[in-house]
Amino acid sequence: MMEDNGAHGDGRPSAPHIRIDRDGNWFADGNPVAHEKILRLFQQSLVFEDGRHLLRIGNEANPVAVDDAPFVARQFFVENTEDGTDVARLTLNDGLCAELDPETLRAAEGGALYCSLPGRGLSVRFSRAALSQMAKFLERDESGAFYLELNGNRRYIETGTLSED
Repeated sequence: MMEDNGAHGDGRPSAPHIRIDRDGNWFADGNPVAHEKILRLFQQSLVFEDGRHLLRIGNEANPVAVDDAPFVARQFFVENTEDGTDVARLTLNDGLCAELDPETLRAAEGGALYCSLPGRGLSVRFSRAALSQMAKFLERDESGAFYLELNGNRRYIETGTLSED
């Protein structure tokens, strides 16, 4: 008879402990996830359900510990589209480019800036470089609140914790 050491009780090995650090780096059982295709699969399969991050692949779901936000914006830029409108975009730590939904911008204590990934609801933390790039597009109103203005529309940042530095 084969010994059952798995967490499933059926001989299958237990799922690895998966974690995303503050810089958006992925780890499985403490080791960096270095294989590009596996990393891409993990990034594309991450969901946020019932208040927790899960890696959902097929019928399997494994919890993911996230130190801060699962994605980090490495670059911010505004692109003028063919129809003449401006679109704010982010280059993420996974190398993909995502459109910024300015309605989801929010500042945390200490000035960290976050938004949500469109269509997925996952948090994105702005790196210092992306925050510096975005600062060139931020304005302040008479009350001191920060906003991003695109195409004549002001999108206010959720909290007033950004400093002028």
